[in-house]
Formats: sequence, C-alpha cells, structure tokens
Amino acid sequence: FSKSKYQDTMGHIGILSIVVFLCAVCFATASVDVCWKGDSDCPTCPGGSSSFSSLLYLTASNLNLVANLMKAEKVISSLGNNDSIWLQPLVNLHTTLNYFCCYTATQRHTVLQVLREYQWKPLNLTYSHFGCNLDRDGKTVYLHAQPDQSSQDTLFAFVRGIEKALEAAGVPVPNPRVQLFHATLARVDPSYPADALVKQLQGTTFGQALVSFFITEPPYLHIFKANGTTVV
Repeated sequence: FSKSKYQDTMGHIGILSIVVFLCAVCFATASVDVCWKGDSDCPTCPGGSSSFSSLLYLTASNLNLVANLMKAEKVISSLGNNDSIWLQPLVNLHTTLNYFCCYTATQRHTVLQVLREYQWKPLNLTYSHFGCNLDRDGKTVYLHAQPDQSSQDTLFAFVRGIEKALEAAGVPVPNPRVQLFHATLARVDPSYPADALVKQLQGTTFGQALVSFFITEPPYLHIFKANGTTVV
C-alpha cells in the first residue's frame, strides 16, 4: 500500500466526510418536525369587535431567568442566518395567558371587570424546557422557552379559572387556551434548524419566576395584582 495511494485514500475519506457533514447541515436546516403545528392567535375580527391578551412580563420577575433567556437567544443566533432571525427584545420577554378574541366594547368592559374581581395567588413558575411552533401560515417558526410540567399545570388551572369566570359573567370564550405556555425568544423561517436547537436546549433550566401581577393589552394597559388588586 504505497504512500501515494494512502494519501489518495485519505483525501477521498476527507472529502466524503465533508460531504456527509454538509448534507447533515442541509438536512438540519429544514427540520421543524418537533415543532407544534399552529398558533393561538386570534382570527381577524368582524367590525365592531377587537382582540386583546393577558400577559406575564418576565423582565421584572427574576434577573437570573432573564439572563439565561438572553444566553439562549445567543445560541439561537449562532445556529442560523442572522438576516432571517428576529430576536425578542429584553424588555418584551413575556408569557401570554389568555387570548381574548373578537369582543365588543361591552364584552371587553365585562372581561376587565372579571379580571379585577378574580382572586389568585402569586404563581411560582420554573422555565426548564424548550420548544417551537410552526405558524399556521407555514412560513414562520417561533422558538421559545417553556415552563416545566408542574408550571404548565399551574398556568392552565389559572387560565381555565378565568375562562370559567368569563362564561359565568355571560362572556363567551371562543378561543380557549390550547397551546403550551411559553416565552417566545425568536422568530425564524422554516430553513432554520429548529429540531437541532430544541435538542440542544431541551432540559435547560433557565430559572424561576415568582409572578405577582399580569397585564392586559392592547390598546390600554391594565395591571392586575395577585389577590384581586387592580393597580391601573
């Protein structure tokens, strides 16, 4: 086995390895298999009605959590084309609770009244999962940190309680919460290696958040504290 043949063989192996690596990268860039298909956004509303949401803002809840979420955003940026990645600004890190879809002004007033009277205790949440969802348009992928199962149960119980209170007040709930709760960190297109990112970040403990208030918006900001106290 001559030296030249050895060099030729090793050269072919090297080229083959590069080709295999590039093919793996190409395959990864189109991977959104693990992503939940759909979204929880409200539909386009008929005239005379509009939508709004209730949200938990995380920026003020735990600095360690926020710092770790920002580190995750750096990982997101490192795996894709920065031109196609939109990152959630630090001040806007949040988890949406309820989607109040297509309510009239009278119904909106009732919703806000129900929220003012709703009794609840501060929520202790742990964000230790990572996931994604492919939007119903098939063109947008959202990447997000998720609360663990215990925290998901806490949040679903909280939201279901609000939904029941609304129905008791005569307000229909056309868009009950279905999707897992999450904090969106980035928006990308389907060419991004979402599966690889989820595999890399899955099981990462980002931190805890002790949440004692939530807000509703738009168009007007209302703040609701635990135990039924309205700040604004």
